[in-house]
Amino acid sequence: MLLFAHSHPHYPDDLSQWEPLFTPDCPALGGERCEACERLDRNHGHLNKVAWWTAKFAEEMFRKGTREAETARQWGYIAGLWHDIGKFAPTWQSYLRSKADIHRDEVSERVDHATAGAQHAVRSKNILGHLLAYSIAGHHSGLLDAISEKACLQKRLEKEIASYANAPPEILGRPIPDLPRRIAENVRTPFVAAFFTRMIFSALVDADFLATEAFMASDRAGLRRKEDSILLLRMLELLERRMAEFSLPQN
Repeated sequence: MLLFAHSHPHYPDDLSQWEPLFTPDCPALGGERCEACERLDRNHGHLNKVAWWTAKFAEEMFRKGTREAETARQWGYIAGLWHDIGKFAPTWQSYLRSKADIHRDEVSERVDHATAGAQHAVRSKNILGHLLAYSIAGHHSGLLDAISEKACLQKRLEKEIASYANAPPEILGRPIPDLPRRIAENVRTPFVAAFFTRMIFSALVDADFLATEAFMASDRAGLRRKEDSILLLRMLELLERRMAEFSLPQN
């Protein structure tokens, strides 16, 4: 059975036009550069692309080339790789097909696909898995409180979900990396743990949006400016120049 992440809005009956869920021969799985991920190739796996871009955004938390940047990259990669593993569930694939079938009178009941990765993260490595679970569980709905009378991470972790056991071992067997050194040294400080979690969450949400937009709305994605990074550097230069004009505060 072919597995997909998204049906194509313009080709609901043509599975060859749908976005694959996962590409097992992606070079990025081995830590190498993947041009298909980088250019958001529509025929490349959604999990692969989101993992690659989440990793790219996450490593920019730290100075380029440092061990911390590499560790953050690994955190981003696994967050992206696990964020939609609930879509491996046969019930979710049936839901996607029923949703795209224009000849079907009723759509199958909606299936939660965001909780699976969070539950898998918690099963993998205690407290570090919990940190990762926040980002994955909230990548559509937003970050959750740990415990609450309303929606919260605890309830998501206890929720019964469809089995994703058919996901390939190169996904399910991937270990959670250690924390970046400076985060690990201060992880018991609530702000540090929360800040790192929010940064991984932000990287994941942005990567997921960009990958989905590139497939579902390629025309709109093509309008994005390619020189945004240059503009940000120019803005920083102007800000620093302006800040330098201020005198030092007097005691």
